[in-house]
Amino acid sequence: MNDLPLELIQSLAHKKENHAFRSLKTFEGVDFFSNDYLGFAREEEIHNQALEKLQSFPNNRNGSTGSRLLSGNHLAYEQLEKTLCETFEVEAALVYNSGFSANTGWISAILQKNDLVLYDALCHASIRDGLKMSAAKSYKFKHNDLSDLKNKYEQLKGYKNVYLITESVFSVDGDFAPLDELKAFCDTSGIRMIVDCAHSSGIYTHDYKQYFLSVVTFGKSYGVHGASLLCRQKTKEYLINHSRSLIYTTALDPFSVLKIQAAIELSRSDKAALFRSKLSKGISYFLKTAEELNLMPNLLESTSAIQGIKCKDNAQAIDLQNHLQQHKFALAAIRYPTVAKGEERIRVVLHAFNTEDEIKRLLEAIHSYFQSQV
Repeated sequence: MNDLPLELIQSLAHKKENHAFRSLKTFEGVDFFSNDYLGFAREEEIHNQALEKLQSFPNNRNGSTGSRLLSGNHLAYEQLEKTLCETFEVEAALVYNSGFSANTGWISAILQKNDLVLYDALCHASIRDGLKMSAAKSYKFKHNDLSDLKNKYEQLKGYKNVYLITESVFSVDGDFAPLDELKAFCDTSGIRMIVDCAHSSGIYTHDYKQYFLSVVTFGKSYGVHGASLLCRQKTKEYLINHSRSLIYTTALDPFSVLKIQAAIELSRSDKAALFRSKLSKGISYFLKTAEELNLMPNLLESTSAIQGIKCKDNAQAIDLQNHLQQHKFALAAIRYPTVAKGEERIRVVLHAFNTEDEIKRLLEAIHSYFQSQV
């Protein structure tokens, strides 16, 4: 009786039959799939600066040795949260081990039994899991559809506290939320607005203080690891006392926190501004070249670093992925059930370090694949 139950083994077989089976792999080739938008993960400057600070740090152990409420709240955390407040112009910041733990942590702690949550249909799995852990009533509205949001709100009036959750840039489709329109609606309706800025922070500028709460992550454009909630001081104090994913986990080690500090400092430099400019030019070149190759019908609508190549099903997504990997491009298929049936795609991520030649060769390989399918 040491193996999985039969019904779980059968579920794996079902995934294989439907081209939905996942396995851990390493990918080789030109990077068009990591979230390292600005190339910070490649920057030795971040590592070296953090290492230099660590060597003179009073607590330079390999690990944090405990949760933040016990032995894990080393001085690097205090400095980092102060820097985050200054950088993002907010009252308080609270660092978590990851974006996933930040979302599940604040949602499960703050949302109460008689609260209402309205969330975008394409919100990240961490938000959905957090909602499952909370006692609040939650309803999704159609993606970026303000009219559907308003209709649902009118039908569900009567709750004491109402929250709206969206993302700034959506992680799979790559499109932008209409944040100004959503904020105006929230202001007139007395709704607290939360924005997950995982895929935009470090690249785009936001007025974070206008939201009830924002999420920034450091494993994407900042090239390191971890996440932070940006909020008011009372919200931070409440989470320190109630957020289980903060209270009951070992804190990030000093070196990891110092790397976040170094990445934030680098993000404010002229060098980072140049990287953002290169990324913007790369996105423009990608869209221009795709149009020249008549590939626009194969693309999802996006003007961000995240681009989607539409596929008809899981099988085609895997086939196209293999085709591109044979051309030495590192990309991954996004398949059902991560996305709805009929919305499978190859997720292409553009970076500041991708050259025009690499982008052109990638699009030519995509073009040749679809030509072979005619």
